[in-house]
Amino acid sequence: MKIDFKHFNLSNRKFDIARVLLFTQIFLIIATFFDSIFKNIHVSNVFNGNLNIYGESKLAPVLLIFLIFEIITLINQDEKLFIPLRLLNSFLTLLILKEISDVVTRSEVSTAAGTLFGLSVFSSLLNMATGGWFNTLLGGALDPSQIRISPDRRLFGYYIIGFALLLSLIVFVFYLYRRFYKKEKLIKVNNINYHDFIAVFSKNKLLSIATYLVMASQFIPFNIMINTLLPTPAFAAHPLFSSAICIIGFLLLDSILNENTSNIKRYIIIEIMSIVIWNPFSVFKYGSPGFGYILYILGIGLFVYSLLNIIKLESNR
Repeated sequence: MKIDFKHFNLSNRKFDIARVLLFTQIFLIIATFFDSIFKNIHVSNVFNGNLNIYGESKLAPVLLIFLIFEIITLINQDEKLFIPLRLLNSFLTLLILKEISDVVTRSEVSTAAGTLFGLSVFSSLLNMATGGWFNTLLGGALDPSQIRISPDRRLFGYYIIGFALLLSLIVFVFYLYRRFYKKEKLIKVNNINYHDFIAVFSKNKLLSIATYLVMASQFIPFNIMINTLLPTPAFAAHPLFSSAICIIGFLLLDSILNENTSNIKRYIIIEIMSIVIWNPFSVFKYGSPGFGYILYILGIGLFVYSLLNIIKLESNR
């Protein structure tokens, strides 16, 4: 599973389009971590109403999974899988952006209509109750357009994702031009062997299950960020932290395959320490967590058990 970047280029080596494609994919993933929409909901001192796409769209975790697969196919320079994945991920990204845009548009329309209707009724009732003195004191009828409830709105992350998508499509079109017009192919390599993700079970089944459980838990409904929301994936609350959990998990799988005991211990300890952030006190604060947190706790429990076994074996030597 080790990655060798010396093969990471085109057959003629004139221009390393594969590296540029990889950069745009990583940039797109990072862009999804930024807050993309402000939700006008009840807020607290730990949540300000800002959400990234993982907190707003159910398609976002699916997009992230496919983007990771796309990166793997690009590292392997597997054009048969990379090209359809690039098209699929572009389509999914557009769907998510459209979903956010539709939510904001509906919020703006409903907020404007609700404000206009509500304040008009309030003004009429108050004017009737005061026998006309209300409008007289205000110098005329109350203009509801002067008072508006804040609607949902797009945030900076929404535009960053759009820019990242545009940049990736431009580079992708340039790649297609070189691939089909100039006939410059990517040389397929096995920098990451797909079979290794299954072969790892033959090395240490228990530890492999724990690693996959913790990694998978980050992509499905995990915790409730505020009591007015449903459980969202871990990437919604702490995207960088969840990314670190998945990266360490990948390194742990590599260490299991290579039977590197020192690295295995190190990565297990790091994964176990993630409970400091995802402790039950913070996760259960706004209600019962999602299924992802159950998988996470199971994985952490297996990590602890595996670590104790490793320590016991070392002490008996």
